[in-house]
Amino acid sequence: MREVQHTIEALAKINNERESVIHILRHDLQSPINNSLAVLELIKTDSLDKESIEVLQENFKIQQKRLINSIDFIKSQQNLQSQKESLEQISIKELVKNAIENLHFEIKTKEVNFNLNKVEEDKRLLPRVILDRVLTNILDNAIKHTPKESEIRISSFINDNVLNIKIEDSGEGISENILPKLFKLRHNSGE
Repeated sequence: MREVQHTIEALAKINNERESVIHILRHDLQSPINNSLAVLELIKTDSLDKESIEVLQENFKIQQKRLINSIDFIKSQQNLQSQKESLEQISIKELVKNAIENLHFEIKTKEVNFNLNKVEEDKRLLPRVILDRVLTNILDNAIKHTPKESEIRISSFINDNVLNIKIEDSGEGISENILPKLFKLRHNSGE
């Protein structure tokens, strides 16, 4: 009987992990797909000049890159499960600039500026794919929730051999009841 209970608990845990992965994938894929669809709708209007079409093409490339990054994240998660996570020598500044590049269209639309004066430039052994995903998501939210023509400040530092990245914007902030759940795999996004 104890073995049956253990099997039921193990299956429930696997099911919860599967649901969490599906939730993460839906979130990460939804934004670039929606942005790409919006670009296609704009192209259909036939009222765009050459410069606008070039901007939309660039946005489409960026959204494609975000989809590829999501696929890379899926691969990295498979590697994590087999204890083969790939670490790369990369600077935090390079990671931040890559995340900003991923959000070029959103930044241009909101006319947001970035201050990277206090971001580490030294290369460190880091999980690029995971940090790229996390930074892109956090910066995407900062852009969405900060007023137009604002500044987002990014800094990083090492404290007791732990990397700290600080992102400050002038948005309304994250609700106190969501903060403890922010980096948990699954929570009700309606909160």
